[in-house]
Amino acid sequence: MTCSKASGGTPIESNQTEGGRSDWTVTCTTAQGPQGFVCSIGVEHRNVEGGRFVHRFCHACTLDSERDAVIAGLREGIAWIGLEAARTIAV
Repeated sequence: MTCSKASGGTPIESNQTEGGRSDWTVTCTTAQGPQGFVCSIGVEHRNVEGGRFVHRFCHACTLDSERDAVIAGLREGIAWIGLEAARTIAV
């Protein structure tokens, strides 16, 4: 799977704000490849000080449907946010 070759698809976003302290955006873009659908994921974090962090990555799996690719991508993005919020990783 090569996400840089993915084209088309409709970006889908999910915003999450936690107690006014931060603003998260998860963006998923899907593309159909020869073996199924691939998903590119973007996670953006804005804090109250005006800082911004962006992390983009590809889902590791090729999925059978666009719906499954979007759901898997959003789950992966939200899991990444959970790891940062728990301070397992730092941004």
